[in-house]
Amino acid sequence: MYRPTVPLRLVAVTVAVTILVTFVPFSAAARQVPNAQDIIRPLTFGATSVRVQGADRLGTSVAVSQYGWETSEWVVLATARNFPDALVGDPLAAALGAPLLLAEPDGLPAEVGAEIQRLGASHVVILGGTAALSDSVIDDIIALGLDADAIERIGGKDRYETAEQVAARLAEVTGGSGEFILATGLKYPDALAVSGFAGANGFPILLSRRDSLPVATVEAIEQMGAFKTLIVAARTPSRRTLHPSCRILRA
Repeated sequence: MYRPTVPLRLVAVTVAVTILVTFVPFSAAARQVPNAQDIIRPLTFGATSVRVQGADRLGTSVAVSQYGWETSEWVVLATARNFPDALVGDPLAAALGAPLLLAEPDGLPAEVGAEIQRLGASHVVILGGTAALSDSVIDDIIALGLDADAIERIGGKDRYETAEQVAARLAEVTGGSGEFILATGLKYPDALAVSGFAGANGFPILLSRRDSLPVATVEAIEQMGAFKTLIVAARTPSRRTLHPSCRILRA
């Protein structure tokens, strides 16, 4: 949506003054120019906003879950200490119809455990390897009453492998489309900005380095088979490093 960089009130005043100077004799304009407050009225919009927040990032993830879900069979869990796993996991969570909750690397916070119970979840997907979320998190989930077989870990040795494995799991859920989004794995804004779009369309988010594609990302692209669209977010490798049949939309 276009958002003017100049305040609307300033635009209104400028237009009004231009019209007066152009079409009214100066002497008359000097006597008849109305007070700005008489010609400017506040703009009102029909949209409403709701703030969903917690005391910290953990609490906010719980608040979002409480706002959006009464119950959920699935929960997706990512570390609260770094961004990549949560961002690449967003499309998977959307495909599963699940909230994405955050946890500490060394254990499941009590408020997050309570939310899993409130939801009545029977399956939990843990994103990342043991460095991201340790096996203690699994133990804490089992202590809530879930079976160990109902807890699934999707994680590689780094963020790039985790993104590859999440993409493969997403394809199992959605059937796959060969379409994907590529964003830098070094900073979060690009992947964050496109994560909602990815989730709504079932597109996996793959990660790149600044000037090259990690082996895991290349393998993920090859595994998709049909190359339809590649959406490149901001600075990522050039077309020369990608499959020749990829159609690139650079955002």
